[in-house]
Amino acid sequence: MFRKLRIPIVIVVTALLTQAVGLAVQAAVPGALRPPGTSRYAAVAAEDEVSISGALDWEDLPGMSQSITIPTGKRGDVFVFFCGMSASTGGAFTLMYVRAMVGGSSAAPSSLRLNSSSSYFEEARCAGFHKLNIPAGAKAVHMEWMVNDLTGAPKMSVRNMIVIVNLHN
Repeated sequence: MFRKLRIPIVIVVTALLTQAVGLAVQAAVPGALRPPGTSRYAAVAAEDEVSISGALDWEDLPGMSQSITIPTGKRGDVFVFFCGMSASTGGAFTLMYVRAMVGGSSAAPSSLRLNSSSSYFEEARCAGFHKLNIPAGAKAVHMEWMVNDLTGAPKMSVRNMIVIVNLHN
């Protein structure tokens, strides 16, 4: 009798264990990873060397912009990941800052220091930003940069930006 029921018992036990593990994993997901939604992404890259225009104020970082659209009835959580190779070739101690702009306002954190270089050699640095619960509509996502001193001839060459949008209700 037991031989005939062995396979159905194994199937039932496996199903129950799978369900129990699934519930345990679902319960272990922290609230910060919600709301569940549909993710979309875009990536842009540029390799030309660019320099600050000459003002000690925020300006667009060339080649680092992407348009996104959050559909009607949805909201979006936007995550921006940026990497760039920068240097200050004049030998001065130059602080370089970057920020991500989403729909005309800065994402969090409001800015990050990308480097503090007095090196003639480029250094690759990365930064991450986010802006949550953005309403429906078309938005421009772009990077801006600023330095504290122009005597170091700050520049940036290879750079890329990845934009991920989680669409949810």
